[in-house]
Amino acid sequence: MPDLQGEDVAGAPCPSHSSRPLVSFFAAGRNVQEYVEQAMRSMLDQTVDDFELLMLDDGSTDKTYDVMMGVQDPRVQVLRNMEGQGIARSLNRLMSQCRGRYWAHMDADDICAPQRLEKQLQIMQANPDIGICGCHFVAFLPSGEGGLIRLPLDSESIKANLLFKAPMAHPFVTFDGDLFSRLGIQYSEKMVCALDYELYLRIFLRHPQMAFANVDDVLGFYRRHNAQISTARSTEQAQYAFRAQMQVFQTLGVAPGNRLMRHHRHLYGGAPVETAEDMSGLVDWAVTLRMANATRKLFSPDLFNALLYGRLEAAMQRSPHLAQPHLWRLQKWDH
Repeated sequence: MPDLQGEDVAGAPCPSHSSRPLVSFFAAGRNVQEYVEQAMRSMLDQTVDDFELLMLDDGSTDKTYDVMMGVQDPRVQVLRNMEGQGIARSLNRLMSQCRGRYWAHMDADDICAPQRLEKQLQIMQANPDIGICGCHFVAFLPSGEGGLIRLPLDSESIKANLLFKAPMAHPFVTFDGDLFSRLGIQYSEKMVCALDYELYLRIFLRHPQMAFANVDDVLGFYRRHNAQISTARSTEQAQYAFRAQMQVFQTLGVAPGNRLMRHHRHLYGGAPVETAEDMSGLVDWAVTLRMANATRKLFSPDLFNALLYGRLEAAMQRSPHLAQPHLWRLQKWDH
């Protein structure tokens, strides 16, 4: 395997070497020459200015590295993997270089609002138990069309959603860097994709004292384009997400196989249930999850039951002709 060290290059002498910055912004990218300068400018144009910006080019074959180096600002440092190492390993390398009290992640092709750091730090500094803070965001297409994505705000609501999706927008999360360093938290390099989701689930299970939060404001703009893993590898991403969810299933005392993986995807995906057998299995699976959590109390029972009920109801509404025989079970659901 190629050496991760590659080539380290400082974009300019950084005054923060003489004093610790409050925040370390960090972003890794590969072949994002069209977007990376805009991403960097949005990070540099913050209402909080006590930060360093660490960029990493992961073996790009285009001009990404040159564009990164062309952004002249004393807060910028540019690192380079001479050959691609993958996103998890690249982010771990960046985090090992972060010197700030807080670590603010960005994707190298997205955009953040000028108030992002200010508003996230307000929450984190007022609530020291918060280890990860995100925000609402807008997902937009190359055409400029976009949609607002709102996420749960408080820690218990975020945790209750974890079994179904990543309830925090990875391009716009800020970590408590001191806490992550002390606990030795890194991204799993076994995860080709869904690495953020796996990270959230692992923290939830292994470090229950750590709280999550999302700022009730739109502070990020997520770019959708064909080069993204999340677009090009949707099936693979679902498989990795299910692998991450297995940690929770095991803690709940349930062990789903491939068939139950399909049922679980119907609870968080938008595809209709296609057969009567699958509909029956889906309802059984939802009841199993509810009963398992009632016993283990891994999630807040009230929040989890309401969320599970809503997702089951939505799945049944997508296939009403198959759901009819099971409506009585939904009506008896105490939510």
